[in-house]
Amino acid sequence: MNPHGIEIADLAAHAALVLAEPSLDAFYQVKLVKPFKKNLDIKNKRMKSAIDTYSKLVDYEVGDVTAAATFHLAEIYFHFSRALMDSERPDNLSLTETVVTMAGLSKFVVVDLSGSSVPAELQAILGQIKKPVLAFGDPFALFPDLEDQTSVVTIEGPESDLLGGIEEKLSEIEGLHSERIMQLAKRYTKADRKRLLRDSGE
Repeated sequence: MNPHGIEIADLAAHAALVLAEPSLDAFYQVKLVKPFKKNLDIKNKRMKSAIDTYSKLVDYEVGDVTAAATFHLAEIYFHFSRALMDSERPDNLSLTETVVTMAGLSKFVVVDLSGSSVPAELQAILGQIKKPVLAFGDPFALFPDLEDQTSVVTIEGPESDLLGGIEEKLSEIEGLHSERIMQLAKRYTKADRKRLLRDSGE
């Protein structure tokens, strides 16, 4: 093994970590205020850019860089969910309609089950889109059939460690998102094949 090669890879990983910071700052800078849709689109694009940037850092396989990247990925999701909850919603949408719209843009839904409006909001989301749920609290205390509707990952522990819980469960919930994308791809491929066969028979 070439020690110089390891040294260079280590330096490259740390340099990439520093160079990733502007994408994170650009994401944080966008506030979800009116015009809501325009700012939401910008923030969503910047979030995807930041996620892509930090996900690539894991490929360097340098311990502290991987740990930092994983932490920032969890922080991005946590920040986005909080920003959505604190946003200025459009005048023509109710709170539940706004939550459903924003959930449609997300890979998964982060839910704090301590909120009194959570049951209505979560049922409204799952009634339209089957996104994986990352739940803080006991989801089955409120929704005994929740696991029949979607994939659920539960964060346990004190509320003060919510960010740490998201970081710990991130790879699991990302895996569920990937599985969902593959299932959708297979479904649409099958539907397209049936349509082509039908069209060719006409």
